Amino acid sequence: MYVFKLGEPYPVHNQANGQEKARADLTPTFFNVVYYILNPKPAEVQHWRGCFEYGICEAAPGVPFIITRFPAANWVFDVTLNWHHMADPAERAAWPEHDEPTTLTFVLLDARTNQLLAFRQLPAAPQFVELVRQAARRQLTRFPDRHAVEEAIAQAELMPLPLMARQATMFAVN
Repeated sequence: MYVFKLGEPYPVHNQANGQEKARADLTPTFFNVVYYILNPKPAEVQHWRGCFEYGICEAAPGVPFIITRFPAANWVFDVTLNWHHMADPAERAAWPEHDEPTTLTFVLLDARTNQLLAFRQLPAAPQFVELVRQAARRQLTRFPDRHAVEEAIAQAELMPLPLMARQATMFAVN
């Protein structure tokens, strides 16, 4: 179990190497959205404490993009989900079938120092959870391995992010 403290280093290895990027960390029952920000400004950190939206755009069957949008800042980013990265085949097979209430976690980290800048944990909207689990089922039956998913993601990433965000089913966080 990890302990998270604002202003302290995040207890997971810094995967950004000083670059701004976003990723999803799959957990046994759902996932976390992690954003590494370069040269964070106080206003950008504050956005993570205010109102925002999250959602899903399945760019192709089994190829979901999780969209996070901060309307007040005109800031939007996406992360992809590839269940074939889960090492344990039993855990991977069970993932889409979990039906308990699900927590969604958003983490903002400094890309250079791995310092935890902001952290939001909230109950995920049930409709969102079901859409994500449906996408997982499609991905696990449609694609034989992580490389096939990565190729499909690369093709889907040709869609501009603003278009993807408009096509996403979004949910508000106040």
